[in-house]
Amino acid sequence: MNKYIKKIIKNEKGSYVIILGIMIPIFLLITALAVDMSILFNARVELLKASDIAAIEVSKYLDLEQTQITGDTVVKEGYASYAAKWVLKNFVNRFGGELKEVSVRFGPINSPVNPSIVYVKSNATIPLYFAKFAGISITDVVVEGSARIREVK
Repeated sequence: MNKYIKKIIKNEKGSYVIILGIMIPIFLLITALAVDMSILFNARVELLKASDIAAIEVSKYLDLEQTQITGDTVVKEGYASYAAKWVLKNFVNRFGGELKEVSVRFGPINSPVNPSIVYVKSNATIPLYFAKFAGISITDVVVEGSARIREVK
């Protein structure tokens, strides 16, 4: 009986199957993580592009009559909905997510009179595919695009 156990212990046939059985789930987990991270990265890039375009469009959305009267650069009323429209128009939603919020602020002081920079902050919910097994089914992607307003002369 002792010889039989020693023979089994010394026999190394099939040892690679055990290593492979341990490594395949690890490789699958790494692949699944890479797929979810690439989805999040691409969603962030698309949302940032849309936010930048919206910021550029809001920077052009000036009230020229008011600007000529007061001499101050004034952004028209309704700029927030205008920005949201541009983000929705340019956010390529191939990820199955939805846009939650779009907000606009001006810099350096947060006022639509004499702003020099427009910031458009966008928030979207993106579903994850493989992270569901870890209990994470969706995540938020938040980006902020910006554009400079040139002085109207």
